[in-house]
Amino acid sequence: MAKVLIVDDERPILEVLSKVLEIGGHEVESSDDGREALKLIAAKPFDVVLCDMRMTPLDGITVLSKAHEVRPGLPFIMLTAFGSVDVAKEAMRRGAFNFMLKPWNMDELLLNIQRAVDKDLRPAVPEETQSAGAQASEPWAEVVRPAIDSDKPVIVMCAEGGEDIARAIHDRGSRKRSPCTLLDCATLPEPILEVEMLGCVKGAVPGIVEARAGVLESANGGTVIVDEISWMPHRLQKDLVNLVRSRVLRRIGGLEDIPFDVRVIATTKRDPDKLLSDHSILPEFHNFFGNNIVRIPRAV
Repeated sequence: MAKVLIVDDERPILEVLSKVLEIGGHEVESSDDGREALKLIAAKPFDVVLCDMRMTPLDGITVLSKAHEVRPGLPFIMLTAFGSVDVAKEAMRRGAFNFMLKPWNMDELLLNIQRAVDKDLRPAVPEETQSAGAQASEPWAEVVRPAIDSDKPVIVMCAEGGEDIARAIHDRGSRKRSPCTLLDCATLPEPILEVEMLGCVKGAVPGIVEARAGVLESANGGTVIVDEISWMPHRLQKDLVNLVRSRVLRRIGGLEDIPFDVRVIATTKRDPDKLLSDHSILPEFHNFFGNNIVRIPRAV
């Protein structure tokens, strides 16, 4: 298991988190002072740091930045009761591994720790890939044909280029004349991911000045690509399934019911059945896709 450092200036939170993580088999140290935490990080080989955003005298962003000067790449999971989009963006820009809002779902927190310490589960830095639309000879063409001919939700399992193949399925399917939008689960923290999915009304989300549509609304009639589904928080997995089935959404902070109709094409680098067994995705989310799994051979 992981060696975890918890940094929070509220002692009750440190005690609760320490007990939960120790029960989960992790080795835990804690600090209620960012300056002390930096000394611990410099002296000991932690696998991951859970760090509160709002502390004194050093806030979480400062602890994150200074820690990466001595331990580049050390995964930080930032914790906060303040769902500011600007704060979330700043934390991710400074190199945070993920961002979670208080009160946390403990299962989600444990899963984030697992992902942070497992290199195979970390989101890869995007690489230049050949456009799927340009792959005219497509070694994978026959594999994806059933997905092209269908309008059901589908999962594309592919080591690289899953988004490109998902777009190719959309471009050749019955919804090709309608929008195709992307929901990037691997790089967006939960608060921003929710805004991207649902949209929001003016003034409902700190840091977002104007009303905006989410991908479900903007892709109406077309396709939403849910990229790297194992990174979607369980709460949003449930919401997505319920919304797509009901075909009605409300923007964050809104009262208006907005009808929509989209097809969902999800991507993952890992086998969906394994994602289910290790609780990365929920049973109802797995069942939503049924048996519509396109497995692209690694060699293509």
